Amino acid sequence: MEFIRYTKIFTTFPIVQDAACFVNGGITAQDVRMLEAKELFVLSPWLEKAYTLLQTSDPVGRVGKYTAVYQLGLAVEGYTPGEGSDPGVGVIGESEIVKTITFLTYVDKEIVSEEKLHKFLGELCELHPYEHPVIEVGGQCLVPPGLR
Repeated sequence: MEFIRYTKIFTTFPIVQDAACFVNGGITAQDVRMLEAKELFVLSPWLEKAYTLLQTSDPVGRVGKYTAVYQLGLAVEGYTPGEGSDPGVGVIGESEIVKTITFLTYVDKEIVSEEKLHKFLGELCELHPYEHPVIEVGGQCLVPPGLR
């Protein structure tokens, strides 16, 4: 059986409005409807920018015959801004906990050039609200074609 190799691109964006799933302690039917209606972009404006970037960056995000493939999740992250930092969220010297939306997409290394990948990552960094955006690239994912 032959496998196709993909690399993952993963980052998080801060949530600027409370989602029902944080208030209620889990994903609700309303949250799912929000995702279906793309109203989730209201929670994090940077997510909409990342989604738009992905829509225009084919073959980044391509998995087989599908384009702009992505996954979203809800998470919480923490950090303490250090002296001399310019935090987008938080206060220097104070521990910060931020509700976030995770954003994950894939790169087929056989069809995406290094130049195209670097361009996508550069644009993702530019739209990110954090002073030092953490964008993970790696963690190969093996997808066997035709396996169901």
